Amino acid sequence: LMEMQIEVITASDASTALDLLQQTPKIDAALIDIVLPGNLNGRQLANRLEAEYPSFRVAFMSGYTENAIIHNARLDEGVILLQKPFSRKNLALVLNRLFNKGNDPRGVQAVRDKS
Repeated sequence: LMEMQIEVITASDASTALDLLQQTPKIDAALIDIVLPGNLNGRQLANRLEAEYPSFRVAFMSGYTENAIIHNARLDEGVILLQKPFSRKNLALVLNRLFNKGNDPRGVQAVRDKS
């Protein structure tokens, strides 16, 4: 991410992420793993972030095919998902969708490597 000229702040769990967000002047978006240690999973963290900051953008990553955002083999509306393991190219694609160059990033979008 840093090689892509993106300033990166990392957190090992949802509580740390929420604390960092309050301490950091401007964070535009987050790439959140679905499975996190602690009391909140990635979807719950995203819900809290989006409730507090309505224009906040979130993409998820996961190594699991069944998780908190996939239901009946379908992603929830508005979800951007990067399936692990992922290539640098697919990471860049998800970031492009996340920041979406002025367009609405909502809509179902999944990116996984074809291997």
